[in-house]
Amino acid sequence: MAITLNIPCRDAILDSGLNTAFDSGKLCFYTGAKPATANLVPSGTKIFEEDLPADSFGASSGGVIAKAGTWASVGLTPGGTAGYFRFKGAGDDDSEDGDFPRIDGVITTVAVGTGDLLLDNTSIATDQAVTVSTFTFTMPAA
Repeated sequence: MAITLNIPCRDAILDSGLNTAFDSGKLCFYTGAKPATANLVPSGTKIFEEDLPADSFGASSGGVIAKAGTWASVGLTPGGTAGYFRFKGAGDDDSEDGDFPRIDGVITTVAVGTGDLLLDNTSIATDQAVTVSTFTFTMPAA
C-alpha cells in the first residue's frame, strides 16, 4: 500500500519543514554530477555560493513552495560549468552526515529545461553575477 498526502498536509509539511529548514542557509552550485545522496560530501568544485535570506521561501500553496526575496551573488574562483546545486541548512559544514537538512538537484539551462533548477547559462565565470529568478519545490503526494 502507498501513503498519499492531500494538499493541506503537503502545504503544512512545506511550511513547517522546508520553509524553516533553509532559512539563513546557503545555496551552492558545483561542477560535475551530484553525489548519490545529499548526506555525502559535495563532489566537484564549488563555483557559486549564496547566503539565503532569513525567510528563504514564501507560504506554500497547492503543495508547491517558491523562493522568496532575491537570491543573487557572484561566482567564485575558479568558475566553471554548474552541474548541480545543494541547499544547505545554517551551520552545515559539508561533512558526510545526516545532521543538517540538504537538498541536491540537477542544474540545466532554460533551453534544455529538464533540470531541477534552471539557469540562462550554466557556464559561470569568476566573479560573474548570478541571479536565481525562480525556484519552486513540489511536495510529492505519494
